[in-house]
Amino acid sequence: MLPTTTLLPRAAYVRALRPDLPARLFERARSRLWFLPAHLAVITVASVAIACRWVPWFVVPVLSLLIGASFAGLTFIAHEVLHGAIVRSKRLQYAIGWLGFLPFVVSPRLWIAWHNGDHHARTNLPDDPDAYPTLEDYDSQRAARFSVNAFSLSSSRTTVSARASRSTIRSRVRSR
Repeated sequence: MLPTTTLLPRAAYVRALRPDLPARLFERARSRLWFLPAHLAVITVASVAIACRWVPWFVVPVLSLLIGASFAGLTFIAHEVLHGAIVRSKRLQYAIGWLGFLPFVVSPRLWIAWHNGDHHARTNLPDDPDAYPTLEDYDSQRAARFSVNAFSLSSSRTTVSARASRSTIRSRVRSR
């Protein structure tokens, strides 16, 4: 069991770390805003092309993948925006957050509470809501094995290979 950690407010960490880090690390990446109109254009044009039957049937799956990738891109931009990494204005952050998360019926307020509050407060801890199962969980829990095997992008051979690599690394670390 891991020891309980008392978390400090974000500002306390910023005050402690900012003097030791280069100022450029705290600059906002405004250029990422250019991805918004690009993703929205792909979603709009591809959706209209499919709805109006401007493209042959065999092109529809390709356009559907592009639409999905653009929705994912909007989500990533909204994620970064709601961390304050792109724009400073809270009003603009919420507007872009709504745009990025609306297809998933998630409000910016819910995202901030869940992702920034729950996930970032517990990153890499056993109760992190975004954590991938540990190797021990994978071995002992049927549901963890199913979720990893059914939904991961790698094949089972890769999973077995990764397990072998991890156990080799663990044995080397223990022998030191």
